[in-house]
Amino acid sequence: MAAYISFQPRDNFKTHLYTGTGASNAQSFPETTAMQPDFTWIKNRDATDDSILTNSVVGATKYLSSNENTAMTTNAESLKSFDSDGFTVGNMVNVNTNAEDYVSWNWKMGNTTGIDLDGADLTPIAYSFNQTTGQSIIQWLGVSSSAPNTIPHGLGKVPDILLLKNYTGVDTWAMYTKPTGNTMCLLLASNDAEQENPGPGTVWNDTTPTATKFTTGNNGRTAGGATEYLLAYCFSSIRGYSKFGSYTGNGNADGPFT
Repeated sequence: MAAYISFQPRDNFKTHLYTGTGASNAQSFPETTAMQPDFTWIKNRDATDDSILTNSVVGATKYLSSNENTAMTTNAESLKSFDSDGFTVGNMVNVNTNAEDYVSWNWKMGNTTGIDLDGADLTPIAYSFNQTTGQSIIQWLGVSSSAPNTIPHGLGKVPDILLLKNYTGVDTWAMYTKPTGNTMCLLLASNDAEQENPGPGTVWNDTTPTATKFTTGNNGRTAGGATEYLLAYCFSSIRGYSKFGSYTGNGNADGPFT
């Protein structure tokens, strides 16, 4: 079998299960290779608590929920810290109810300097990217008067997925996918079908991302305002590590092979 990658996937992504204690709870990944995550997504498997998404770019104790359109919340008892071999959670029920079971997904980015701006209109406030694994976190300040704007993503190749949130306000999560294209948008905290530029304005300015930048239109979900902050999780497929795509259902018990 050909070696498609020169790195260990487990050094860059880990799924970790744990049981809550109701008190400060440090979780160490069991693998022998340590990994300090930059993006951790936690869900209570035993309750209907909202999921919690925290990243090292904005900082620990600050979180969003994938199933809510609320602004970013700060809670010192949510994810308290990103550690050299895992993370620590406080007593917030969403992440650490005594005797309840949780799942966490953890990604490592790691490069916090040297992103290729490539003449982008907006410079990120902060970021963390990993071109080897095709994943990045980008934070920037919106500009209401000059849309469309381009923002660097750091991947070094065209992204397959952009998961974007105006986290100052209550705008819905906007999701770009390569299969749905640059005029369509998926709303993460919704069961709606894909929408063509859910108004007002365009979401991606009908512009496909490049290997260095993505474009936002004048839609508040992706453009923000002059005092609003935005966050994007960006991913590209890396053969042997990750894959993003689509399939068409056939309605049969023997479903499509993907």
